[in-house]
Amino acid sequence: THQCWPSYKTIGKAVKLSNKTVKKYVAELVDKGLIFTENTTITTKDGRKWNGSLCYTIRPIKEAVELYHQRQLRQLEKDTARWNAEKAG
Repeated sequence: THQCWPSYKTIGKAVKLSNKTVKKYVAELVDKGLIFTENTTITTKDGRKWNGSLCYTIRPIKEAVELYHQRQLRQLEKDTARWNAEKAG
């Protein structure tokens, strides 16, 4: 399923980084379109609900590459529009 549910603490122990640093790098992976995350909940035996670990899903590489190219194209279009506006002004 390309999914897993490790906590920041578990990831941090595995790679010897703090939870804060792990969170930063996870956010970068999400921003780059390589993974996406979903919040999960757990239910205790007495019926209380708690926040669970994030569910991480690795995106297919073709999707990630396509997203990267779309972002690059949008940035190029913005840069071109800005350059044209400066040239005309």
